Amino acid sequence: MATKKTRGIISHNFKKYIGENEVKPTLFVWPGGKSKMGGSIDGEMVRDDEGNIVPFHNIVASYR
Repeated sequence: MATKKTRGIISHNFKKYIGENEVKPTLFVWPGGKSKMGGSIDGEMVRDDEGNIVPFHNIVASYR
């Protein structure tokens, strides 16, 4: 008997956590139109020591 084949890419949804807080992906857009995908915790953007936005893929966090 024929079976129905799955279509498309199957991706796992792993969530990033820093401590007990979930890091959500957030698009930050500067006034000139340049944008960067960063992360936010409780509505605040994740920034480095100098105040620059950290790219989402560079945020060191644990996965659950």
